[in-house]
Amino acid sequence: MADIRFYDLDFNLLYILPQYAEDFGYQSINTQQDFNDNGSVEIVFRDEELKGIAEQYRDNILVTWNGFQGFLTSYKWTDSECRLFGMHLNGLLHRIVIGITSETTDTAENIARAVFENIDWLTLGEMAGDTKEVTYSTDKPKTADTFIQELFKAGDCGYCVTANLLEKKYVLDIINTRTNPLMLSVSNLNAYGVEVTYNGKAIAHGGWYKKDDAWLYVSKDTTRTGIHNVDTVLSAGTNAEALNELKACKEEYEVIANVRNIEYGADYAIGDIVRVQTDGITQRQLVSGVSRWQEKGYGEKPILTDFTEVTE
Repeated sequence: MADIRFYDLDFNLLYILPQYAEDFGYQSINTQQDFNDNGSVEIVFRDEELKGIAEQYRDNILVTWNGFQGFLTSYKWTDSECRLFGMHLNGLLHRIVIGITSETTDTAENIARAVFENIDWLTLGEMAGDTKEVTYSTDKPKTADTFIQELFKAGDCGYCVTANLLEKKYVLDIINTRTNPLMLSVSNLNAYGVEVTYNGKAIAHGGWYKKDDAWLYVSKDTTRTGIHNVDTVLSAGTNAEALNELKACKEEYEVIANVRNIEYGADYAIGDIVRVQTDGITQRQLVSGVSRWQEKGYGEKPILTDFTEVTE
């Protein structure tokens, strides 16, 4: 099974942890990588030397395992076990603050590139191309992970931060959605234990936002009236930012499925649009994340969300 490797933030190897054997190693690792979010990692282990390294470097440790790359944010020691917690490398963008951004209409990729090109420790990857045109602005500074997640939710794209260990650099790649002919279903023998969750608490069709000293109203669906219209109060300070925030006020529809006979990275990837068949109904779903783990054996679950293209 894959070892877990630990590096400092300057890419120097600190430690290699094998899977648990006899009295040391890791008992489990659980990871999640997201299309447009920070992801997570949790490791349960027994190893006194690694405990010392974690105490010394704290939140300045990179973690790599089976293609997953993350960094640590915290640890917890008890009499019976040791746990490390962290995020996918996407979470490193939380260390950056983006200043006030004037209203711009361009592709989501071009807006992001203009903002991130001056971050000295971050290298921009190859052009993804074909991201949607959006109008975006901010009226206050935001952490870079919040900035890019809001922008890319409007632009219908995602991102991935990776560590190039050979060239010793961090790379930000933009991910476009892409159609994958894969059909996930129990009858196809490639999915089981399907969990379907619907949550409509965040739905809003119109909203009020404050610009200077005035409260203004914006709507994304003017056909809604009476009890069928849901309004909300937005945190935005500009019309473009308010409309983008309002577009995100929609139902959450998520499918999590155990898979077999297919493999992440070979048969599907984050950002793929696949077909999912449940109860005889086939829907297009975005692979918005993937959970992978190693305990007694290896397992993985794609996280699937309803795919609706952004329209202006």
